Amino acid sequence: MLLHCSAGSGAQWRVLASQLAGQFQVLAPDLAGYGASPARAHGDFDTLTGYALALVRLLDRAPGPVHLVGHSFGGAVALRLALLLGERLRSLSLIEPVAFHMLRGGAGEDAAALEAVRSVARSMARATRDGQGARAMHRFVDFWNGEGTWDAMDAGQRAALAAQAPQVVADFDAIEAEPTRRAALRSITAPTLVLQGGRSPAPALLAARRVAQAIPGAQRVRLRDAGHMAPITHREMVNLLLTAHLELAQERARNHANRGHVLRHPREPVTAPDPIRRHAVRRPLPVLVAQR
Repeated sequence: MLLHCSAGSGAQWRVLASQLAGQFQVLAPDLAGYGASPARAHGDFDTLTGYALALVRLLDRAPGPVHLVGHSFGGAVALRLALLLGERLRSLSLIEPVAFHMLRGGAGEDAAALEAVRSVARSMARATRDGQGARAMHRFVDFWNGEGTWDAMDAGQRAALAAQAPQVVADFDAIEAEPTRRAALRSITAPTLVLQGGRSPAPALLAARRVAQAIPGAQRVRLRDAGHMAPITHREMVNLLLTAHLELAQERARNHANRGHVLRHPREPVTAPDPIRRHAVRRPLPVLVAQR
């Protein structure tokens, strides 16, 4: 299951889904309020748990182990979904999950990062209430991608994003309202990969680091020249790392079933080297269980 970022859709994963289609059944849903999915019903998606429960119902149509991949808001949803799936979870891949609720209760840099994100969310909410969707998304886009990104977009792109401002504000609200704490992540035992950019906003980098630190055996990989939108701007590198992680997870499951041996990930963060061909998967990937 591939989960997209805020202001995106399942189409974000079109290339990866195509690459996996020969070996996998892939589900890349449009999250509530995006793409072909209707806007969320009040109360059903007030927290990340609400999103995750809806996806559990979707996955129940395809019993069996599940690999989860999530980017940004989709990563935060995937993290909550991983806790609900329990032993069904075969692997977890997170690209800068915006799990800012995991920073609550922290001091120093955790508190500062959380306040920086809340400041963005508050300013977006005010602008959206005033009917200024473009102003709200200007703040959102430049926060994640750097000043000047919004101004560099054409009028059509800006108009499409401005229309999504209410849903993006709702995404921030769902993160803020999510009660799950960092300690819960210790129950995740599936192989976990956390990707982060080298040029991403500090709060996103910190949240990714805290998530990786909390999940036993999680591997954290930095993409030196990438930012928060790495699955789009550095698609080839990201897709190679994701497919390699899937292969490792399948190998771990086979070894565990055949010999009781579990492959472990290194704890230290890794910087993805160049050239990216060093990450190429040399064997066909086994089947991923998820229903389109």
